[in-house]
Amino acid sequence: MSDDENFLGDGADLFKEPDGYYKPEAEPTFETFERDLENVQKGTPQTLSLRLLGSHPLWGHILWNAAKVFAHFLDQHKELIADKHVLELGAGAALPSIVTALNNPSTVVVTDYPDHDLMDNIRFNTERCLSESVRQRCLHVQGYLWGSDVSPLLQCIKRTPPVVGTTVDQGASPSETLSVKSPKFDVIIMCDLIFNHSQHHAMLRTCRECLSTDPLQPGTVYVFFTHHRPHLAHRDMDMFRMAREEYGFHVEEFMTKTLPPMFENDPGDRNVRATVHCYRMTLN
Repeated sequence: MSDDENFLGDGADLFKEPDGYYKPEAEPTFETFERDLENVQKGTPQTLSLRLLGSHPLWGHILWNAAKVFAHFLDQHKELIADKHVLELGAGAALPSIVTALNNPSTVVVTDYPDHDLMDNIRFNTERCLSESVRQRCLHVQGYLWGSDVSPLLQCIKRTPPVVGTTVDQGASPSETLSVKSPKFDVIIMCDLIFNHSQHHAMLRTCRECLSTDPLQPGTVYVFFTHHRPHLAHRDMDMFRMAREEYGFHVEEFMTKTLPPMFENDPGDRNVRATVHCYRMTLN
């Protein structure tokens, strides 16, 4: 601040910010995602136009490479999500959840940090890309903080019929005679989240508490990501060590894909920054 007590001049508004003090908010942008025509189910759109926030501290303004790779993977392997309960964490623009919803799941729960702008954008994209009938049949959009109570997420899953093999006593009430299974998620999606190193435990807690452990149909967590900061790749990978040693997951990498790096001018090996790693985790 100037030492001149009269620097504002005669008639100046003490509480008015100088011109140019605030930069205008960046306008939202749109990005088009082209699904592989040979894998698109008849009657569903081939092209998805997604709105991205103009800017956001939680990275809601980017359509991540990992999300694109996972969306193609889903279209190629519809059997992994057909009639399944699916949860996406940190959905951003919600591309994987939208493609999931187009491939006949039982339930899709789309989540991200409970920020108004993020959640409003997810609702915008799901309403833009999915018909009302699809949304009514399977879609739930919820704000969710990783590591917090998972009950609101599980409540989105439709209740299943009584467990096979239970018997009914003619004189007893249904609640006394029927064992009702409380379902969990068959598939959990995590795309480009693990660079949030401080949140690894929170993510893993949520995955463990939400993932189905049905021995006949165990659930799978899909973790697709890129080492955007190659010098911190060991910190990214530490999540998988925690998953194995502290949370009881079996971890395997099953695929890699190469795309142009998200941030072309960033430092570090370009090949590392261009590679999307595809992992799956199941509970032992």
